[in-house]
Amino acid sequence: MMLHTTLRAARPASAATSLRAGYATLTANTSRSGPPTAIVMMNMGGPSKLSEVQFFLTNLFSDSDLIPLPAQKWLAPILAKRRTPKIEQQYDEIGGGSPILKWTREQGEGMTKILEELIPGEQFKSYVMFRYAHPLTSETIEEMKQDGVKRAIAFTQYPQYSCSTTGSSLIELWRHREKMKLPNGDGIEWSVIDRWGTHPGLVEAFAQNIEATLAQYPPEQRSKVVLLFSAHSLPMTVVDRGDPYVSEVAATVSSVMHRLGNKNPYRLVWQSKVGPRAWMGPQTSAALKGLAQLGEKKVVLVPIAFTSDHIETLYELDLEYGQEAKELGIDLRRAESLNGSPVFIRALADIAADHIKGVRSGEQGHTSVQMGLRLSDALIKLGVKTGGYLPDITMRSPAYDDLGTKVCGPAYTVLMVDAKDDTSPKPKEHFVDAAPSGSVVVIAAPAVAKNAVWGGLMTAGAKANGAVAVVIDGRCRDLAEHRAQGFPVFAKGSSTLGQGGFTRPSALNVPVKIGEDWVTVSPGDTVIGDVDGVVCVPRDLVEQVGELCRKGREVDEKCMADIREGKGVAVSFKLHRGKL
Repeated sequence: MMLHTTLRAARPASAATSLRAGYATLTANTSRSGPPTAIVMMNMGGPSKLSEVQFFLTNLFSDSDLIPLPAQKWLAPILAKRRTPKIEQQYDEIGGGSPILKWTREQGEGMTKILEELIPGEQFKSYVMFRYAHPLTSETIEEMKQDGVKRAIAFTQYPQYSCSTTGSSLIELWRHREKMKLPNGDGIEWSVIDRWGTHPGLVEAFAQNIEATLAQYPPEQRSKVVLLFSAHSLPMTVVDRGDPYVSEVAATVSSVMHRLGNKNPYRLVWQSKVGPRAWMGPQTSAALKGLAQLGEKKVVLVPIAFTSDHIETLYELDLEYGQEAKELGIDLRRAESLNGSPVFIRALADIAADHIKGVRSGEQGHTSVQMGLRLSDALIKLGVKTGGYLPDITMRSPAYDDLGTKVCGPAYTVLMVDAKDDTSPKPKEHFVDAAPSGSVVVIAAPAVAKNAVWGGLMTAGAKANGAVAVVIDGRCRDLAEHRAQGFPVFAKGSSTLGQGGFTRPSALNVPVKIGEDWVTVSPGDTVIGDVDGVVCVPRDLVEQVGELCRKGREVDEKCMADIREGKGVAVSFKLHRGKL
């Protein structure tokens, strides 16, 4: 179940579907004398020299999937020109350009050497495909055509999926294939590796770099060092439409901390905010100030969503935040980026090899299952503009990244109010005791509440009553207890504070507003949740949504059959999708 709720978020799925054109499986190349299987390393890129900065910024600001702007076509070049002198100065301070091209090439070459050992008798070649800098998508496709490439894997170098990064790169690839007007686009059989944020090799590479940095401290101090995991932020407009990036980054952090034995205090923070609009927070700079106020003087910064050094690590983390930390009296050190890590490069090879073998055997498709769109698409077709998506609520238990956990049940709603509110009613029984068997408990807490409204004892009570999950527009606590009981908990966040003196239940089984009026959940609505998030299907639309989802699957199967026969994506979509 993919929970993107706008047509823009749906486009990566369309792009991925078109990239599957032409073949049922990746055909093995049993002779190294033939054209290579291409492993295309996709990333945003960066200017290799100062003269490329304005070109890079213009492309960056022109991408509405990453930075939505009014009158973007005209405003983007103006913004790029204004920011160029400042950004040129920043690149000058880190050596005169971004090293991302150097590292991506080195990682790709190392990966393909290992791939040829893992899959003997085949030839592989890595290609770099950048979204905003050279080599651009069109340039890389042309290079591949000159090499006679017939099979290619679009391998995103963003470990965690977002429609604004991986999705944007896939859309750009799709656009260039469509422009070629060939029966099979560019004549290349594509498959996609679109997310891999919890792969054991990636986790191990991050963990080893963190351990190496912690080893710089005296042994008795290491467990007290705060780990600050910093990821590139996203505009809240992107987050609110159901983008899975935030939850997938959190899953990476959770996996790394588990590998490290959960010995250190840590936080997930966000960097690189651009413009006046709201972005995902807390910002890394604000987190450093907060730690200083708490008296935390030893901090390790971990770039958790980047696979190599570039301006966000070398300038923003090392220079900007380094100076801020010095002024705050914090001993700030940074875990090395993945760069040429042999563990990381082996992980890339393992991911690619598993993908190739899985596609050829038929055990997996040409894209991940998360690339498909179903529930929210159906709701949008039926006039539910939000797609039923409950914003910012992610799985906290049994684990952040538990792909096997899927919940579905009628909503049992609980409205929480401020504890000082003497005018709102009070329920006659404890809200947990009133939860019906088979229900999904949906709690709406005050937007300003910093306390948890759900804890371990409540999970025990809900399980005893037969409730299947809890969805909280607010915070929970006692994560270890929920996970030990295997109970699905979806929430906006966690807290160490309980309810006492902060909030209280007011009304049971009444319509509640989630996400500050984004979605209204009424008692008996069907609530469905998994690793991508939570959707509410109004009870009067359940049958229609189910029928649309069924038809959607049938249409996709017909499209796939036609595409594999060589009829082309555009013809297949027009023939079948136009009837949906």
